[in-house]
This record gives sequence, structure tokens and C-alpha cells, in this order.
Amino acid sequence: GAAYRPISVDRLNVIAKYTYKQNQPPTGQTAVTPIDQYRTHVFSVDAMYDINERWQLAEKFAYRVNEEKIQGFDFNKTHTWLMIHRLNFNVDRNWQVGGEYRRLTQQEAKDSLQGFLLEATRKINDFAKLGVGYNFTAFNDDLTNLSYTAQGPFLRVTGSAYDRSPEQRKRARARWLEDRINHWAWKMVYNELKKPDSQVVKELNDLYAMAKSASNQNRYEESKQLYTDVVMAGQMMFEEASEFIRHQIAFEEKMFEMTQQADEAFKEGALVKAKQLWETVIEQSQKVTNPEQSKEKK
Repeated sequence: GAAYRPISVDRLNVIAKYTYKQNQPPTGQTAVTPIDQYRTHVFSVDAMYDINERWQLAEKFAYRVNEEKIQGFDFNKTHTWLMIHRLNFNVDRNWQVGGEYRRLTQQEAKDSLQGFLLEATRKINDFAKLGVGYNFTAFNDDLTNLSYTAQGPFLRVTGSAYDRSPEQRKRARARWLEDRINHWAWKMVYNELKKPDSQVVKELNDLYAMAKSASNQNRYEESKQLYTDVVMAGQMMFEEASEFIRHQIAFEEKMFEMTQQADEAFKEGALVKAKQLWETVIEQSQKVTNPEQSKEKK
């Protein structure tokens, strides 16, 4: 097998595999089928491309050369092709839904089977996913062990195990943190908008009413500008919430770093330095949790 998985630009991933299987039963074994021996060559290529953060395109092509030997005859060779087109949609950071179109072609018989597969996948953690779906075709996607009884519901567990480089871990954490910041920011906006006595909601409702009134009076340019103001106000709320969260994260990371420095100083016997660092952490934390009380002290 071989894989193309770039580190810096990981939108495209390609995995290629060659499999050789041979079955030669021992002498004296009682055969239940007339097939005496068989050997199989399977070539497969899987390619996955992230169109954007939501959509992913996956393609699979596989080719099997199967040789079977019936008692008293030479090997008989058959050729089978498998083609799969899959489109995935990321609902959020944990859920993904996907659909496949499959086509299996047997060259010698000049026969082909085709159909669809649907699947919903839930991310368990960074290294495991659980999927449930329904296969509307009668065949599976593994030409090394091709089965024509695969139609129906299925459960799939996908795992990955690899040692990420420091750069990969840093980028993964940055992506995770950005996703969480956006989630928390919109949550703050939502909590503000659902308050019954929110002044922001009152102002937005007034703007919306003015825009609707202008539209009813055919003042379309004015109406368009007012609607734009409503959207921009919501965007500004989101950006302010994001900035507030980033500031809080930076503050907590700074306090954590100072706490670690204090612990190290205490272990090394630098008690005065440790005491000063701990006092600074406590003082800065009190300013954040009780800003009015801090002003009174000053």
C-alpha cells in the first residue's frame, strides 16, 4: 500500500493498495466445491478531496483479476471493476452524512450491478467514528472478499491511529479552538437576543420595522440599507463576542503559565518569587471576577 497525505495542504488524500490472495488446499482435503485452487489480484485507489469545510468528495476505483482452477482444467481468468462516487456533508463538527453511487462490472459476463448507499456518521473522538446506514446494492466494496449478500442496514466503526507532528497538533488545536470560539460567540449572541428586556433586541426590532415600512412605501434603497444595518448589527455582536472570548482565553493561558512558573519556583526553593507570582495570579483573577470591587480598592 501507499498513501499521499500532505501535511501543509491536506485537502487531498490518496490511498492506493495492491492485494494478492492465493488458496491452495492441502492434499487429501475433501472439497465441497469443484474449485481446486484460486488466486486473486486486486488493485484499488481511494481519493478524498475536501471541497470546503462542509463538503467532501470521495472516489474509489478497484480492479480485480480472479483466477480459478477447477479439477482437471487449467486456470480460468475473470476481470471485475468497481467504481464508487461518494459525497459527504459535515452537518457540524461531530456529525456527517454521505451518499454513494456504486457500480460493479463483470467483464466476461458483460454484466453490471449498480445502486446507492446512504450513511450517517457520528464522531466519537479524534480517532474513532461510528456510522449507521443502508446499502441498497447487493454487493459490498471489498473486491478481495466480494459478497453479493450485502444489501440492508449496516454498522461501521472507523478508527485511525497515527503520531501527529508538533505542527499538525498545533494546527489541529487552532482549528478546534476557532470552531469553539465561533460556537461560544453565537451562543452569547443568542442568549442576548432571547432576553425579554434586551435593549439590543428593541433597537433591532425598530430597525426591522422601519425597513419594512420603507419597503411598503416603495422606498427600496432606504429599505435595503436598513435591512443591511440589521445584518451588520448582528455581525458586530458576533465579532464583539468573539473578541471577548479570545481575550478571556489569552488571559487564562497567561494565568496558567504564571501558575506553572510559581510551582516551579516553589519546587526550586525560590519561595519569594513563587509568592509574588501567586499573588499576581490572585490579584489579576479578582480583577476579572470582581471588577467593581477592584475599582473600589483602588
